[in-house]
Amino acid sequence: MMNTDLIWKKFIDEKDDLSFSIVYDTYVEVLYAYGIHLGFRDELCKDAIQDVFYNIFINVSSG
Repeated sequence: MMNTDLIWKKFIDEKDDLSFSIVYDTYVEVLYAYGIHLGFRDELCKDAIQDVFYNIFINVSSG
């Protein structure tokens, strides 16, 4: 069992790509299922999730 809070912290503090990847893999399916449940189209959900994680990655990496 992993603690995603600690993994997020490692990504933010150390800008660790592996930590970011683990968090992404942990949440991507849940977020996708939620978006589909709300009635959004398949590709729109995928694009929105990618955009959110891309912006998180860019903002943490550049800051």
